[in-house]
Amino acid sequence: ERLPFDTHKQTYGSDDVVVVVIDTKSAERYRWPWKRELLCKIFNYFNDYTSAKAIVYDANISSLDKDNPESDKKFFNDINKIDNFEVAFDNFNIDKIINYDENKVNNLLLNKGIIRNKNKILASIKNSKIFKSIVNEYGSFYKYLCIFTKDKIYYENHLVTSPLSDAISKDLQKRGMKFVGSTIIYSFLQAVGIIYSHEKGCFLYKSNV
Repeated sequence: ERLPFDTHKQTYGSDDVVVVVIDTKSAERYRWPWKRELLCKIFNYFNDYTSAKAIVYDANISSLDKDNPESDKKFFNDINKIDNFEVAFDNFNIDKIINYDENKVNNLLLNKGIIRNKNKILASIKNSKIFKSIVNEYGSFYKYLCIFTKDKIYYENHLVTSPLSDAISKDLQKRGMKFVGSTIIYSFLQAVGIIYSHEKGCFLYKSNV
């Protein structure tokens, strides 16, 4: 399946981040603001045909589509598919996920509420097994991370990767994990508070000084 316009890859900071720019030609071909159906098509294309780990719209959708209210529902349902993952993957119970068999994988591939990318589904099972083995080896995943972090908090902004995320990503990939590039690991480290990236204008801002 092809998108109804040309795409040109642009990198931002590293090869792990791709910026899809709406050029003048495309904007003129499809009346701006674009209809929700087209935004859904873009979203689903990158979910189904690429290895995108995260998709972000740099756009403000401030009003409903008066011409086609149903398109709003579809657009936001597609974006909110992540909520369906928890149900589909047994509330993220790792002990269940590591025992998923071919029948479970096929059922997931039929589940329209999630991103039906077989490589990602298979990777989620394999990654869970490797995660479990790391926990068994070190006692907890946090203790594993401390090998790299030395139990420190890193205060930094405006980065998408770092030597820390590079090292953890490399080790996880060496162990067999998939879809754990340095950018996604950096985001994970931010999410769990190991990398503290609140800016000065944020009430949560802290520095290491």
